[in-house]
Amino acid sequence: MQITITYRGQAITITDIAPFVVEQQRLEDALGILMRGFDPNRPALLRAREREIVDLHDRIVELAEVVQRWRDAEEAALAPVRDANVMAVWTAWRRWQAADAADAERRRSGNDPDDTGCAR
Repeated sequence: MQITITYRGQAITITDIAPFVVEQQRLEDALGILMRGFDPNRPALLRAREREIVDLHDRIVELAEVVQRWRDAEEAALAPVRDANVMAVWTAWRRWQAADAADAERRRSGNDPDDTGCAR
């Protein structure tokens, strides 16, 4: 699968989302290291790293958007296949139901070839 999106002002084609997911996770881990133990009563302790923290956040959000767009496109591409699978199973199920009903009718009418001399 591939999608073409506008990314940082450029049209790009993405054929593999894995590198975006890996980078997003790496950046989330890096932000987690910075924020771990953060005391909201003392934000000044991280003031010197504010730009780095905001940049990490912004990049994570950007990557999350790309990943979500990929997943939305993937879902849209797979929707017809999934619908066809559901319809195929439904058709098979209806055949089974019809066969079961026919078998039950044969048993009720006494025309069941599998019912040879069974005592009831």
